[in-house]
Amino acid sequence: SDIESDFVPPEGYFCCCRVAAILMRDVRVGLIGVLRSQRDTHFSAAEAAELDILLPHLRRSLQLTHHLRRLELDLAHARAGLDALSIGVIVCSAAAKLQVANRIAEEILQRGDGIGLDGADTLTLNNPDLQQSLRRMIAGAARRSGLEPYGAGGALRLARNDGAPLKLLVAPLPAAQHA
Repeated sequence: SDIESDFVPPEGYFCCCRVAAILMRDVRVGLIGVLRSQRDTHFSAAEAAELDILLPHLRRSLQLTHHLRRLELDLAHARAGLDALSIGVIVCSAAAKLQVANRIAEEILQRGDGIGLDGADTLTLNNPDLQQSLRRMIAGAARRSGLEPYGAGGALRLARNDGAPLKLLVAPLPAAQHA
């Protein structure tokens, strides 16, 4: 196998000092092994003791790496789902600082026709009269702990130089669910 050809010397003989099986959250099992060519000296008791100290840290590192890869995959799927929408979606902080924007929202923000971003990535409107209304709606939506009756947020209609007016809907997001 490819693994064997990478790690086992050509003569095929090796000494194994320690092997640790690492159970992942899914059905996968990772293995960490420390190998040495048999023509080299065997592992000493001191080397084996040092490996016993190191293996729990290597195990945790592998588990964390596996978990981070799963989170990256989850994030990629969420991003692809947002980008598949036919409307612009923006997630921002209570101070209107951009956190996430799907592809369509990014295009709208880059045009800066009606709505855009300032140098600090904060949402700004071309109409200064509506800017404070937008800030109040966003701050009110951010104070809500989730999707509650009587909600928070609101809607705005933004005139643009080119095309139909933009319709903004400000709504709170439910609290994040952690697995």
